[in-house]
Amino acid sequence: MSLLIPAITEAILALAAGSVAGVAKAIEFGLSKLIALVINLFAKLIALDNLSEKVLIIFA
Repeated sequence: MSLLIPAITEAILALAAGSVAGVAKAIEFGLSKLIALVINLFAKLIALDNLSEKVLIIFA
């Protein structure tokens, strides 16, 4: 979660500077950091502990 705030800040700064590519890059970075969090949340909801770690090992 701590990486999401800087990504949002970078997106706002890029938008203010008129850089559409910078906004897209910042949003993509922020969303990529949320993937592990979301996978972990769903895994805990359906009682599959450590699923996010297994998925990250597969894709890493």
